Amino acid sequence: MEKPTNSRIATREMIFKLIFETCFHEPQDSVMYEEFLQNNECNEEDLEFLKTIYVGVLERKKELDSLIESKLKNYTLSRLMKVDYSILLMSIYELKFYQKTSAKVVINEAVKLAKKYSDEKSYAFINGVLREIVKE
Repeated sequence: MEKPTNSRIATREMIFKLIFETCFHEPQDSVMYEEFLQNNECNEEDLEFLKTIYVGVLERKKELDSLIESKLKNYTLSRLMKVDYSILLMSIYELKFYQKTSAKVVINEAVKLAKKYSDEKSYAFINGVLREIVKE
């Protein structure tokens, strides 16, 4: 299992931002993704990680949406904040389909992103949803 490096943490944050952008623009209209690929300072391993997670989320979005919805008690996807939704998409994909990073690391990084970009209650919500996914 991979342990996060500073570059991996930064890459995960970029993936989150790219996924967040798709909440407002179609992926094929993404300026950020194309600019990042052309002007990145990632090592090859992190760049491959970014491509794998980002493209994987886009390809499996309906499946990921179903997984998220199955864990929402009194919410629907449309009621989720886009920041939380983006973090969940990325993290659930990594937990379910990438499986090279330990669940503990994925959840920890998701919680950190929620603390940085969302409100004070979101990190606990995200932590709870991801822990439910891991239990399955």
